[in-house]
Amino acid sequence: MPTRLLTPLFVLCVFLGGCASPWEEHFRPARQLASVDLSARETARVIEVEWERLSAYEREARERAINRDERPDQLEPSEAQGELVALLDATRVDASPANALVLGSSRFLSTTLLDPYDHAVRAFAAKVGGDVAVVSIEPLGLRDTVEYATRTEWYERDVYDRTGRRRGDRIERRVDESIPVVVPRETWGYTLIVLRLEDEETVRALTGGRPWLP
Repeated sequence: MPTRLLTPLFVLCVFLGGCASPWEEHFRPARQLASVDLSARETARVIEVEWERLSAYEREARERAINRDERPDQLEPSEAQGELVALLDATRVDASPANALVLGSSRFLSTTLLDPYDHAVRAFAAKVGGDVAVVSIEPLGLRDTVEYATRTEWYERDVYDRTGRRRGDRIERRVDESIPVVVPRETWGYTLIVLRLEDEETVRALTGGRPWLP
């Protein structure tokens, strides 16, 4: 299936500021964030994780979810904590589950190879209150993308007066038309997971003893 192309204008606007980065545009906050007010951080650190490692965790977590009768929000606190331990291990975040809050995640495809350590990643993670931004990049090879080419035509038309007599001048009219074109482009899959680290008492007060999961 063709993927959405990040246009040069969009990429330029990300680097110059004033537009949402793809990390922010595709961010899905943890549902618990709607009921709490977390302050922004000054900065966040980035941990890059191999996509194979993160994919293996996600595949195993999905299998566990499929085989359960309970919904994620119905898990016993000890079981939810076990899931958080698995996430922290997969992402190499050196923290106890008693100190970690999962604030949300971003997932998107792009034909632009983005730098996981770019300021936009750290700035966005800190903006939503995160201390750690876990980034994984998966090369997907060539994929069909939809781009738009501009076709321009010029039309000429004779000009007549009210009596029907042809005048000597002609009117030229330019018509631009955008045409969708499918083009194979190198594509990458991006995953961002934002975590906040707090003292155990604060985490317990925010979560009620039930860890937030992505």
